Amino acid sequence: VIVSADPRAANRYAAALPSSVTPSCYTDPAEAAAAARAGTDLLVVDLTSPDYDGLRLCARVRSDAETRQLPILAVVSPDDVPKAVRALDLGVNDIIHRPVDAGELNARARTQLRRKRYADRLRSQLDQSLEMAVTDPLTGLHNRRYINSRLRQALASADNGGAPVSVLIADIDHFKSINDLYGHEAGDTVLRGFADRVQKAMRALDLASRYGGEEFLVLMPAAGLAEARI
Repeated sequence: VIVSADPRAANRYAAALPSSVTPSCYTDPAEAAAAARAGTDLLVVDLTSPDYDGLRLCARVRSDAETRQLPILAVVSPDDVPKAVRALDLGVNDIIHRPVDAGELNARARTQLRRKRYADRLRSQLDQSLEMAVTDPLTGLHNRRYINSRLRQALASADNGGAPVSVLIADIDHFKSINDLYGHEAGDTVLRGFADRVQKAMRALDLASRYGGEEFLVLMPAAGLAEARI
């Protein structure tokens, strides 16, 4: 996303970007901010225009949870050092001086895009690692370690006068015979099917886990015995 009060300047910036980039040019910072929230990989902001407050746009992008990690490349006047410093203070990733050299803009954009791809990969790997740490890989339910920690919290809260908590423990009868007769893949299908039924029957605040091989536990916060039975 490129934002500049001068459409001709915006088009020059767009032409200088790497060929793999699909640029969108805006003169309205509000429209640019909205576009930045729609899966944008780089924001180029022209801070040399007196027609709008580019620094405010940068601050808005940095304060929005959906665009907080978005790389920002700011175009500044070489003699406006205070604005360049202010932009960096607001979290702009890089600055480039006017008149903008096409080769320099291309190189700086490539650098920011490469960094963003790397950061996105790291965040994705972290999210996957965190999910694996609390999730049973076969059923997609929480694992025993996670549910035990939440169970301790809920019980401690109930013991200290908080809302009641109910726990449902269930297992699948004759599960060993399923594995013996039809194989472990069939057994895995049964476990996944059972987990799916459990999830569809729970309230939004309930937590279900695979507690053991064919054992399942459902933690029901703020549920007395009558609610748990239902």
